[in-house]
Amino acid sequence: MVFLHLFYNQSLEGSLKIEHLKWTRDFMKYHLNWSYQTATTTTRKLPSIWEVEGTSMAHQVAYLVKMYTIPPCLVVNTYQTGVHLIPIKRDQTWERKGVKHIQVLGIEDKRKITIIVSSLAYGSMLPLQVMFQSTTSWALPPMNEGKKNCLSSGFHLTYNSNHLFNLEITQEFVEHILMPY
Repeated sequence: MVFLHLFYNQSLEGSLKIEHLKWTRDFMKYHLNWSYQTATTTTRKLPSIWEVEGTSMAHQVAYLVKMYTIPPCLVVNTYQTGVHLIPIKRDQTWERKGVKHIQVLGIEDKRKITIIVSSLAYGSMLPLQVMFQSTTSWALPPMNEGKKNCLSSGFHLTYNSNHLFNLEITQEFVEHILMPY
């Protein structure tokens, strides 16, 4: 196994540059006979009218805020997103030249946690709610320095049987994230 390290240097102009990148590419290409190749799966696409739908939603929110005199600090946008426990770059990897089927270790791994991210209308972020899939609290991380930092920053770590937002998780979100704010 070859471990490669990229060294970052600050140039005189203050921009970040990567040294030895050409050497790394040449090593992979000529010594290992690898090339940078694209995986054979497709990704989800945005709907063609995503801008129209987004603008329409923003107008609806603005109308309701004005109509009911809702203070902007009470306008909260909440979104849940799945995060893979084993993050991998799914579209490209290094592989020997001429290989027809590109295999990526972990590409079939579907284990995820759900992160609930909330932002306020005036631009600040609320602490995250992190949801693990389990029927018991054993799935939560052990008490270590990382978990202590998360909890002291206001994060809420929770679990449910399918790691999806439901009424119970929504109530926890309101109690542990929204109300303290």
